[in-house]
Amino acid sequence: MWESTVEVTRKAIVQAAPEHAWSLVSDSAAWSLRPGCFAFDVPQVTEAGRLRCWFAPFGKGLGCSVQEVREEVPGQVMSLRSRSTQPAGRQAFTLSVQPHDRGAMVRLTVTVTGSREDKPDYQAFWRKELKAWLSALADVAEGRRPWPEAGIPAPLRRACAGLPALTSPQGTSTAVLISASPDVVWQAIRAPGIPADPRQPYTAICAGRVPGTPERQAGEMPYVIVRHADGRLIASVSMVRELAEGRSVVVQRLEPPHYEVQYRVEPAPGGTRLELTMCWPDAPVTDQGEQLRSRLAQALQETASAYQAAIEPGGTGRTAPGQA
Repeated sequence: MWESTVEVTRKAIVQAAPEHAWSLVSDSAAWSLRPGCFAFDVPQVTEAGRLRCWFAPFGKGLGCSVQEVREEVPGQVMSLRSRSTQPAGRQAFTLSVQPHDRGAMVRLTVTVTGSREDKPDYQAFWRKELKAWLSALADVAEGRRPWPEAGIPAPLRRACAGLPALTSPQGTSTAVLISASPDVVWQAIRAPGIPADPRQPYTAICAGRVPGTPERQAGEMPYVIVRHADGRLIASVSMVRELAEGRSVVVQRLEPPHYEVQYRVEPAPGGTRLELTMCWPDAPVTDQGEQLRSRLAQALQETASAYQAAIEPGGTGRTAPGQA
């Protein structure tokens, strides 16, 4: 496939002090000035450096791009590149502010690499997007609209909470016995992230809770960022749908196809029974469908075993009686 790189730049003079304009342009909260979008900076510095997660509507849920801060000159310029693609940097942003005799010059640049035949579409899309974003930034900097709040905007959070329940879902279950108390197992499954599993082609590098969402209750939105073998950094975010503290929790992935997973903790002789049940949207019974069921069943078993191994040193991930 022939590829082409598109670079689109928009700039405007903002009647505000350069330092005021820069504090807005460099703030991850400013990304929510684009309708349906928001971003937040990962609190911890990872092995990949400083990361910013950018979420945007995708289908009826969310899609995420993990951006790495590649360059920053405080007060002047910040460059970010995508780490969700391979090779990295197929999408990059440069945000800059320069002093001007009427205030500050704000410049936004996006660089996107994709198929050559899609170049006109990329250009048209980003010209429109950057123009609207720059206009919103100017309105805030000049005091015509309020400063954006940190974290996920309330309308977007409500839209995620309103994702329809799965109709006629298909599902699979598995369970393991863990030589630990139910409280210890519960704390492990409620901690953001996923347990390390050498059988998986990825490694979790950080996890947390999306800013602006409740904690330890329905509506909480945990996220995890994983590094794949090819260097890509992928973020996944889910929402807690149901929560019975200490006993069970149901989470739904916000990226399509919106899998749901229930974690159930029950006391058992010698420890705790951890049962996992995964449901996914209904689909015709085909060879591909059966292959999907097999893959998901295996992934669910591996997840249960990974929790068992992480909680119980030397554990083997043995299957619990009553596995569905």
